[in-house]
Amino acid sequence: MATLAPSPPLTALPAYTAVGTEDKTALQATLSPSYGLPAPAPMGNSKSTVMGIESPGMVLVERSSRHSLRFLHLADLKAGRPVVASFAGVHSGQGLGRKYSEQRKYEQWRYTESALGSSGVPITIRLDDGFLVLEDTIGKSELVFDVAFWNYKAGNHVNFVGGPDHRQTRLKGGGKSWQVNADGTISLKKAPHLVLGAGVEINANDLEGCWSCCCFPCGCAKFKVTSEGKDEYTECGIFCFLFVLPLPYGKRRHRTNKNSNTFINAADANDRTDFFDAETINPGPYKGCLWG
Repeated sequence: MATLAPSPPLTALPAYTAVGTEDKTALQATLSPSYGLPAPAPMGNSKSTVMGIESPGMVLVERSSRHSLRFLHLADLKAGRPVVASFAGVHSGQGLGRKYSEQRKYEQWRYTESALGSSGVPITIRLDDGFLVLEDTIGKSELVFDVAFWNYKAGNHVNFVGGPDHRQTRLKGGGKSWQVNADGTISLKKAPHLVLGAGVEINANDLEGCWSCCCFPCGCAKFKVTSEGKDEYTECGIFCFLFVLPLPYGKRRHRTNKNSNTFINAADANDRTDFFDAETINPGPYKGCLWG
C-alpha cells in the first residue's frame, strides 16, 4: 500500500549552523554567477570526510523547500568535472560528508550514510552520465548517490550506495539518476520536483494520533501514538497476525540519534520505525503505513 499523505510544514531547522533566510547576501548567492567559479582542488577521503553519526543526513525535499541544497561550482559540476560538495544560500559554510568512514552491507548492497555539517572535509563528487559519483571511491568500491528503496517521497533518505558490480552500482532510470538545475539544486530525473535537501528532526508531539500499517505477508496493525516529549512516544494497538489473529500490544519508542527520524523500541533495538514526515512512516520495501 503506497503512502501518499501530504507533507506538513517542517518542524525544525537543521541542527548545523545555517544562514537565516532573511540574509539577502546569502539569498543572492543562490542566483549568483559564483556557481561558475573554479572548484577547489583538495579532495578528502573516507576518514577525513566523516561529519559524525549525529549529523543530519541528506534527504529528498520539494524543490521549493527552504531545506533544499544549492550546490556551488555549478558550471564544473554540469561539465562533469570533480567538485567539492559545498553549498550556497541558507546552507552556506556547510558541506556534504559521511556519518562514518566504512562501507556497510545490506543484502548485496554496499552503503555509507550521508551527513551534512562543517566538522569534516566535504566529499568531492562528479556527475558522470547522470550518476553522482564519490571521487574517493573507485572500481569495486565505487559509491553513487541513491534514493533509499527508490521511494520517491519527500523526506526519504539519500545515501551513498554501490552494488556487487559496476552494472548494479550504475543502474539507470531510477533513484540513482540525477540532473543539475540552473538554481544549483540537484533533482531526480524520475521525479524532477524532488531535489537533494537537508534532513530535519520530526517532533514526536506531531506524531500523536491513530495509525494503520500493513506488512505483507505478516499482517496489519491499528495503533495509537501518544508522545512523551519531542524524542519519545508510546504505541499501543492491535496487530492482526496473518490478517486473521488479533494480538494486542504496547511499546515505548525513542529517537535513535539527534537529527534522526528513526525511533526504536526501548525493549528491542532491532524494532525500528522510520518517519518521512509527521504523517508518513517509511514503508520500506514490504509495508505501508498511514496516519489517521
